[in-house]
Amino acid sequence: MNALKETTFPQNESLSVVLTVFNGQQFLQETLDCLRKNREFIHQIIVIDDASCDNSRQIILKNKPLFDLVIFHPYNLGVSKSRQEGVHQTTGDWIHIVDQDDLFPPDFHRRAAHLFPFSDLILSEMEILNSLENRIYQVINLRERKISVEHFLTEGSPAPTQSQIIGRRSLFLQHNFLPFPGNDDTDFLLRTLEKRTRTTILTGAPVYWRWHKTNNSYSTVTDPSIIFQLLKKFVNDFPRYRPFLNQAKSLSLRYAATLRKKNRETMA
Repeated sequence: MNALKETTFPQNESLSVVLTVFNGQQFLQETLDCLRKNREFIHQIIVIDDASCDNSRQIILKNKPLFDLVIFHPYNLGVSKSRQEGVHQTTGDWIHIVDQDDLFPPDFHRRAAHLFPFSDLILSEMEILNSLENRIYQVINLRERKISVEHFLTEGSPAPTQSQIIGRRSLFLQHNFLPFPGNDDTDFLLRTLEKRTRTTILTGAPVYWRWHKTNNSYSTVTDPSIIFQLLKKFVNDFPRYRPFLNQAKSLSLRYAATLRKKNRETMA
């Protein structure tokens, strides 16, 4: 193991990062630079390229010393399959699944590591960026909020990104990453919270999420009917949350309208 990968973790717990890539050349290098700055507190980085047809493969090979495992798919399997494959290849106690266009502060994983002894799930704040000018136009602030299924159905973000979530490996191994209507980010979070998992909020070091047309979650936040299909499936599995479904639908509509409005304002 080279010096770059010799890390120290609170309570001897380690973190694996799973990065899934598909045609991510526009922002991929910036994401890798963020991971490199956090490398001291990352035990393992796995990158899975899902048969990209742009320059993603070349960018990955250029940065190969950063990774512990590189997987190139010969044909596209979809982001959910890639995530599931990556999870099963991890060796850390904790897992952070990262998208090809996310950004993190230089101390993101250090801050998260200090929460390991008190948590089973860590949920970070998120700031949404305009991809063209990189300007913040929406902030999801989790301070002082009760984190529960009820909260996310009635007050929270109806479309969280997986990059907001750092969880114990056992939680990810229990979850089937399937191409649900909407996105598996929301499904994972709701089903994990439903288990009354010990959840801690990471404040002061947000994930920066780019909202653009090649983002896997773009359609989810621009078309509320997609996320609503996923929420209906969730409440069918857990009927006690059915009373919150109409509120969740209204929240999704308001959220999508707000993002579209703020996007127009920042692009003007």
